[in-house]
This record gives sequence, C-alpha cells and structure tokens, in this order.
Amino acid sequence: MHANKLRKNVLSLGIIQIANYVLPLISIPIVARILGPEKIGTINFIQSFVTYFTLLINYGFNITAVRRMTAVSDNEEKRSIVFSEVFFSQLLLFIVSLTVFLLCMMAIPELYKEWKVSLFTFAICIATLLTQEWLFQAMQELPKIAILNFLSKLSFTVLILLILHKQADYVLYSFLFSTVQIVVAAISFFWSIKRYRLRLYRIPIRACVSLILNEKTFFFSLIVINLYTTTNVVLLRFMTNSQNVGYFTAAQKLSSIVLLVFIIPFRQTFFPHASKALKENRERGLSLAKKLLPVIAWPAFLIGITTLTFSKQIILLVYGYKFQSAIPVLQILAFLPLFVGLSNIGGLIIMMNLKLDQLYFKVTVVSAITGILLNIILTPVYAYVGSAVALLSSEATGTFLIFFYLYKKGINLIDITYLNPIKLNRLLLQQFKR
Repeated sequence: MHANKLRKNVLSLGIIQIANYVLPLISIPIVARILGPEKIGTINFIQSFVTYFTLLINYGFNITAVRRMTAVSDNEEKRSIVFSEVFFSQLLLFIVSLTVFLLCMMAIPELYKEWKVSLFTFAICIATLLTQEWLFQAMQELPKIAILNFLSKLSFTVLILLILHKQADYVLYSFLFSTVQIVVAAISFFWSIKRYRLRLYRIPIRACVSLILNEKTFFFSLIVINLYTTTNVVLLRFMTNSQNVGYFTAAQKLSSIVLLVFIIPFRQTFFPHASKALKENRERGLSLAKKLLPVIAWPAFLIGITTLTFSKQIILLVYGYKFQSAIPVLQILAFLPLFVGLSNIGGLIIMMNLKLDQLYFKVTVVSAITGILLNIILTPVYAYVGSAVALLSSEATGTFLIFFYLYKKGINLIDITYLNPIKLNRLLLQQFKR
C-alpha cells in the first residue's frame, strides 16, 4: 500500500473519529442530566450484556477475515467467496444469539424488568450482522465507512436532542440508538456489494460451521478479553445497583473516547499494512511496529496526565453534579488507553500477524482471571471504584505479559531511538514519503 494512501487513511479516520465523538460530547451532558445515574446505568448494563452477542456475531472476523481478504483482494471471484462465507457464518451466529438472548431475558430479572430496553438494545445485533467493517478494512476503504458512522452519530445526536425530554424517554433512547445504526449498516452492506462487485453465494451450514471452528482460537481470545472489560459492568450490576453502574460507565465512556478517536483508527489502518509487511519481510514489519509504539504511547500518556489532573472538572462539565461519584473512577482509568494501545500493537498487530494466536489466548486468559478475581474481591466492598481498579489492573497485566512473551521470543518492541519524539517525527516523515 502506498504511503500517501496510508497517511490519508490515518488522517481521515482520525478526523472523522474525532467528529464521531465530539457529537456524543454534545448530547451526553443533556442526556445525563435528563436520565440521571440510575437510568444511564440501566441502559449501559443492558448494552454491556448485549455486547456478548455482538461479540459472538462479529466472531473476530474484523481481524481474521481481514487476513483472508487481504490475500485475495485482487481476485473478484475469491473476494465474493470470502465475503459470502463470512456473512452466512455471521447469520448463523445471529440466529443462535437471538435464541439465547430471548432465553436469558426470560430468566434474568434485570433484563425482563426492562424488556423493552432489552429488545431494542439487542436489535443492534442486526447492525453487527450487516456492518462489513472487516471488508472495508481489508480493502483500505475505511474513510468511507467512517463517514457512514459519522452520519449515524449525527442523526442519532439530532434525534436525541429533539425527542429526549424526560426520564421516561430512556426506552426511546434505546430504540433510536439501534435503529439509526441498523439503517447505516444496511446502507454500507449494499454499498460494499456494489463497490467491490461482490456476489452473495449460498454457503452450506456445514461450511459455515467449519469456518467458525477454524477461527475459534482468536474468538475465544476476544471472549476472554471481554471477561475483564464488559463483564465488569455486568458483575457490578449483579453485585450492587444501576446507580453504581451509571457512575462507573460514565467515566469508562470518557476513557473509551480516547481509544475510539485515537487508537482504533491506527489499529484499523495499520493492521492490514503490518500483516503484509510481516509476511513479506519480518524485520521490516517489526521495525514498523517499533515506530508505531511511541506514536500511540506518547499521546496516550499525555492524555492520561491531563485526565488525571482535571478529572473533577471533566466529570462536572460533561455529566453534572449528579455524577460526582464518577470522579475517582475517571482518575483510576486515566491511563487505561495507554495500556490498551500498547497491547493492541503487541497483541493484535504483532502476535496475530506472526500466528501467535495460542500465546495471545494464554495472555488474555491470565488477564481475565486477574480481572474477575479482583472484581469478586473488590466490587462488593468498594463498588464502582473496585470495578475500576479491577479493569485497569487486568489491562496492565495483559500488556506486561504480551511484551514479556514477545521479548522471550526475541522481539523487543521498545527501541530507545524511537522514543525520542523529534527523531520519531523525522523517521515517520521519511516513511510516508517513500
């Protein structure tokens, strides 16, 4: 991939992602003040529970399918085959997810009590099925899908500002959240078929099951990762109440904005590029990763310092005085984006492209066990503060283990030369000019 296209992808994704999360920052202060911590907690708990099903439907294809599609991106027939296999496999997983979710909703009081919100929130799984982000990532067309995401955020923000007036409208909030994303996902689905001249072949169930089983290692890694991220919210609700969930998720959402605006665009753009580089020349691919590490680390570190220093002002400005209890959570999670960014480079970009799936899985298992144990120990005593400590500790553990095991395999991603911001800037400029 040419350097100009690489640079265009990074910059356009970054700019659009900033716009994507500036819009919620416009609506969040209004929504938080109307709904309050309890209703915000209810919505975020159900969204976290539904995340397990979106994870199942996605099945890690945003990584594994990218590798497959990248290898056949120039062959129209093979593109259609890969696309069809992934879509029908996801359709099968959607049917399984719908069945299991309905059973869970009937069995879990917290879901059944809010059955309308539960059903409206689960509808987001339809958008997960139709969204072909992995395809755009493989074909390096991410700016276009990012524009569609921006339009969905803009539409949702406008609708919320016009329609949300009282606390009882939290049900409508869930409905609009899913509906807007389904519409955008449907547009992107049909646009991708036309854009890449794809044909949707009928894939036998046996072939879908075979693909699902073949990609199970990375999927289980994602499941394990969610055991110490999403499960924090689920456990917090089961052990305490919706108000505590509201405090925790309010701060967590602000921390996530840094990930989604800054780190995710880099990962999406550089994963297929690093995949090709590592296959063609292992040393060149590792050299690229070493340059990427401080590009992620320095801004994430500075943002962490800023967040830690001004956490009180940030919470009060965005959420208001009802969410004062979220201040210590934001302070604890200030450096969470730093650990996630580093683990993305070491785990998803390096380990996955070097076919170290099993090792990556082992790391996530250890991190998950750490997170779950800390949640069980800390949450009953310290509630949302305990959940924040558990989340940060599990992410830090995973990051340390990734770099430790890579070092044992002779891969040292930390290069003093690239840690100098001035030298790094020159090296990156040279990289882009090639």
